[in-house]
Amino acid sequence: MTDSQGAQQPGSAESARPLAGSVLRGTLWTVGMRWGVRLLGLINIAVIARILTPADFGLVAMAMAVVALTGVLLDFGVEWALLRNKHADRADYDTSWTIRLMQGAAIAILVAACGPLAADYYNDARIGTLVYFTAAAVFVQGLENIGTIDFRKKLQFDKDFRYNLTTQVAAVVVSITLAFIFRNYYSLVLAQLFRSAFTVGLSYVVSDYRPRLSLARARSIWGFSQWNLINGIAHFLQNRSGTFILGRYVPPSDIGFYAQASEIADLATTDLVMPLNRVLVPGFAQLADNPERAASAFLKALAGTLMVATPVSVGLALVAPEVVRLWLGTQWGGVVPLVQILAIFATTRAISAVSGSMLTVLGFYRFNAITGWMQAVLFVGGAVWAVQQAGTAGVAWVQAVVGIIAALTCMFWLVRLSSVRLLPLIGAIWRPLGASGLMIAAVTAVAGLAAGSGSPALSGPVGLLLVKMITGAVSYTVAALLLWWISGRPDGLERLVLEQGAKRLRRGRPPA
Repeated sequence: MTDSQGAQQPGSAESARPLAGSVLRGTLWTVGMRWGVRLLGLINIAVIARILTPADFGLVAMAMAVVALTGVLLDFGVEWALLRNKHADRADYDTSWTIRLMQGAAIAILVAACGPLAADYYNDARIGTLVYFTAAAVFVQGLENIGTIDFRKKLQFDKDFRYNLTTQVAAVVVSITLAFIFRNYYSLVLAQLFRSAFTVGLSYVVSDYRPRLSLARARSIWGFSQWNLINGIAHFLQNRSGTFILGRYVPPSDIGFYAQASEIADLATTDLVMPLNRVLVPGFAQLADNPERAASAFLKALAGTLMVATPVSVGLALVAPEVVRLWLGTQWGGVVPLVQILAIFATTRAISAVSGSMLTVLGFYRFNAITGWMQAVLFVGGAVWAVQQAGTAGVAWVQAVVGIIAALTCMFWLVRLSSVRLLPLIGAIWRPLGASGLMIAAVTAVAGLAAGSGSPALSGPVGLLLVKMITGAVSYTVAALLLWWISGRPDGLERLVLEQGAKRLRRGRPPA
């Protein structure tokens, strides 16, 4: 179907594809996109971290916190409203684009007006100037073509992959170039402004849809947006308020350390758990009418997720000294202790993510909201106290402790409201945690021997990194299989891996 301009009508049906195949292909494309974008981002940071200072990153993080705060107060979730609307037509798309355009303009004006207030709050006049650049970037981003949402709506994740990766490549090239030219924090905000402009231009190249100004469906979109706004505020308080709190008490360099530590510690969650979670939700939904099967599927999913996410998070904490030195440079040493603390939060976040998906599928939205707001209130209150007692590390410890409380709360709701039972739930968690504990002991012992060996090949950062990685991989695998055997060899990721390995070995043998 086409509109009057000859452009393709969003939401129109294409040739039908089997849903399962589309979901599987979409998952592979999504994971590939995340890792592709992440790899480019790591390259970008590795270069500019050696040109700019932690204080430069901290200043931009403080300015972006102002944008995030105003953005969450005006976020109506129009994209989510379109994604969940199976019968969206041009009026829905045009209304969504118009609301997003108005939202971008309102945020830009509000952010610009807050510039002097932000400079006073942070006691740094440079913040006021940076806020104006970020406000401009937000306004430009609001012009993005709403038609690109069809890449996700129609499960055309290959197009979504190319769209996002092209934007990231261009942004990395410009970001590095600007860093060499300016050699200060202006390069970061100018790169952000370029990224917004490039994304808008590219969106009209990759999608034939041409949006028009309209508010015909504003009322129906607002019905969904109320809940999105409530959840968005809680999410901001959980994940972004730390920058606001730190900015009042610590120098910009410490905020730069905290921002980079959060990015590193979150690798397991953002690049492993979240893509997997996109697959788990529809899987749980298929079993929602069968409580026992749903509980069994959840326990297997939780155990499998933790079996991968926990060693990655713990492993990042163990190799943080070497990774930070080799990747970011010696001036970023303050990141190391923060990564080691925030690795705890990353592990608990994996538990909360899978448990929260199960609660959502079962229809217990209210309990997810209660947990989110409890986590937000505890973090804000604890962080304000902790930053005055222990600085940036105090805030990181509060985030870790609150993450543990949130994970326990999610598990409590599941045991109380669903067919998930306490002992099987503990059984799904203790093996990955126990194997990770044994991995910590093994890596610490072997790394200590390597560091004291006197051999430059073993005691240098590259040698220690390789020793830790090899020791961690071997010790975790052995420990996980041993604990699985002791537990009676239950169904799970361990059994699946062993069975698939045995099949491959049998296929590789020559016939007798």
